[in-house]
Amino acid sequence: MSIQMQKCETDEQWYRLSEFLIKHSNKMNPLLHPSSILLELLTYKQNGGILYGEIRGQIVCSLGYCIGTPDRQFANPSDAFIGSAILLEQFRFSKLFYSGCGAFIEEMKAAEIPITRVYFNTLQNNEYLNRLYGKFAQKTSEFHNEYGAYCTYVARFQDFASRFGCISSRIGERAK
Repeated sequence: MSIQMQKCETDEQWYRLSEFLIKHSNKMNPLLHPSSILLELLTYKQNGGILYGEIRGQIVCSLGYCIGTPDRQFANPSDAFIGSAILLEQFRFSKLFYSGCGAFIEEMKAAEIPITRVYFNTLQNNEYLNRLYGKFAQKTSEFHNEYGAYCTYVARFQDFASRFGCISSRIGERAK
């Protein structure tokens, strides 16, 4: 199985990705409304980007990120915030998560963005993501908003890159 990770840039890509995210947003958080997803996409477009992976022409994963963190109005350019990561359940135990993280690392390095920390949020009741993020990041805080109770994790970018940067996932190239 091969995957092509690429950065969302064209209107067609943004449209396809918005359809994918709206269709699968209940897997991220059942309280999210489609308008919230569209606002999140706009935030990524303005403050970072979104990477997505396809298998046989179908989007199967996405990773939305911002340079800076929302709680500081994106004014801290040494931090990156991965605001959403969706991997279709049938691919959870594949190397697609590693490929997505590797593509994000390569994107940061290629853009010469001096990231020192990577932040993630997940719902407190999402056992799978809390267990996964806990393997490579430290839980730093918890917060509540209209969409639920969340945990925030942080990892040093250098450690994150050491763990995930070894996977071949160059943007626009095939990874095995």
